[in-house]
Amino acid sequence: MRKIYSLLSVSMLSALSFGQVTTNTQMVGKMPSPVIKSSKKPAPASAAPKAVLYGPYTFGTPSDWSFNDNSSSGDNWVIGTAAPQGFYSDGMGAIASTTAANGFAMFDSDFLGEDDNGTSQQNSDIYFNTPVDLTGELAVAVEFESYYRAFQGDCYVIASTDGVTWTEVPVHLDVATNASTANPVTVSANVSAIVGGSSTAYFGFRYIGTWDYAWMVDDVSIVTLPDNDLALTKGWHDDIITDYEYSRLPLTQVRELVVGVVVENQGGQNQTVPLTWEVFQGASSVASNTVNVTVNVAEIDTFWYNTGYTPDANGDYTVEFSIPADMDPTDDVHVTSALTVNEHIMAHDLGAAGAYGWNPTSSADNANEPHSWGNLYIPTVDQEIYGVDVNFATGTTSGLYFLVRVQQVPNGGSIQDPLTMINQIDFIVGPSNIGSSITTIAFPSPSMLTAGEAYIIDILKVDGTTGQGFFIGGSDLDTEDDDFSTVCYGPYGASDAVNYYVSWGFAPYVRANFNQVLSVNETNIEGVAVYPNPTTGVVNVTNANGSDNEIRVYDVTGKMVFTKNVTASTSFDLSQFGAGVYVVKVSNENGQLVERVVVR
Repeated sequence: MRKIYSLLSVSMLSALSFGQVTTNTQMVGKMPSPVIKSSKKPAPASAAPKAVLYGPYTFGTPSDWSFNDNSSSGDNWVIGTAAPQGFYSDGMGAIASTTAANGFAMFDSDFLGEDDNGTSQQNSDIYFNTPVDLTGELAVAVEFESYYRAFQGDCYVIASTDGVTWTEVPVHLDVATNASTANPVTVSANVSAIVGGSSTAYFGFRYIGTWDYAWMVDDVSIVTLPDNDLALTKGWHDDIITDYEYSRLPLTQVRELVVGVVVENQGGQNQTVPLTWEVFQGASSVASNTVNVTVNVAEIDTFWYNTGYTPDANGDYTVEFSIPADMDPTDDVHVTSALTVNEHIMAHDLGAAGAYGWNPTSSADNANEPHSWGNLYIPTVDQEIYGVDVNFATGTTSGLYFLVRVQQVPNGGSIQDPLTMINQIDFIVGPSNIGSSITTIAFPSPSMLTAGEAYIIDILKVDGTTGQGFFIGGSDLDTEDDDFSTVCYGPYGASDAVNYYVSWGFAPYVRANFNQVLSVNETNIEGVAVYPNPTTGVVNVTNANGSDNEIRVYDVTGKMVFTKNVTASTSFDLSQFGAGVYVVKVSNENGQLVERVVVR
């Protein structure tokens, strides 16, 4: 199985190759206003008892702090109460920290990078002038209030024993591109291995990047940490490295579960503990194993395991990771999101939990252009796709013209290489398609998807428009886009380059539907016609010959939703059953008419 890697920078290429197909696809460009919130749950700070050794240090006296412009770019931190003021960072507002009114530290990367269009490397420090004495305190952390919006920057806590040589501890690794943290969020950076026990411990903050958004910090304390505290901060029920983590798979497309978990040492001592993973189908355990793992102080490691288990029945499958209770037992168990094995649907999203799109007023430059929302899919076995399920979210303009597409990524290529069109159908969205309803859009004929090949399935707003919205349902509740499976088309590159882009931080409700019911062999009977098609609900059936007609209507699951026997022309309303595709069968002594009807 090959993976279309979605790398964030060229420097990461060698680290992520794994001998698989790799592509250096591009991230989405910056946005003046957020289209999504952070989809990655931040690693929780330890809930074990802590003591504040020093602080909280505020920025009310700027002379207590020093600055270093490491890259000599002229871009540096500032202390004050003003909010970010760059074109893109302006909408963030100021940090709502405890003592924000007295001042806070800010690196407004967007504003500072506007002068040279983001061509200069930014690398700047702010640190507390006076060292603190940590003699006898081996397990310590820098804890502070923070507010950050991410694009292409890196945030660090820095620590030193001499104020000259600094060691970086990364923070905000959990913030998705174009997403932001809560305002504020409390961050704890374990610096035990750097300054634990030192009588001259210095601390500060470093920003490295190029034309990011902005980072603000305030109310900084030095706190103790428990000796023994491991945290399970994130987990996956399937492989996000060489495959994708799906939320739904047809039973025909299941594969061995390859599970992973992130373990962070939030304590003051190196730890070796037994880690147990257990696969559940519903409440029943179906596979498990225990292995020892070692995580050193302040380290964050990810562990992957082949379970040897492949789901063999429809149902919900989750994975529970656990370690023995330590000094903070609140994060010693982690349960993944569910994989729902079902009859026909392949998906990445966890439902239409939110709406994602471009505001036609504040983001008109993107909203007005043709653009799409979609996902990458790699089938395990050859199987025909019959249609696509989509949620057109509230805010979508009725009457917009779309193309529903399945395109194959070239073997060994990139999502930005020329794609091969496998199937497509046009669709005009109506009022009944918008909101909470799920619209099933059937292809005129099915197409075979080949095992191991990658396909982009997306919904494209075809035309340039003015003041009209296209919003897609989707979710960013857990780990939906950790695998970079969300792929969207539009003018999101440098200089508004139009192409496919990744790193969106949510999963759109665009699902592959393998249900054969969507494909019917339509037949005719003399004197009988079914119209209109598509319809808003009312379906007319003519009976020019006065035959004894038996009418039956089925939804996409095969359930009969309507039946009627008539000897004359008749009408009935399917809107009560919701938008979607229905199969209408009319039988009489002359044969049978079968027609697929779309209700919008």
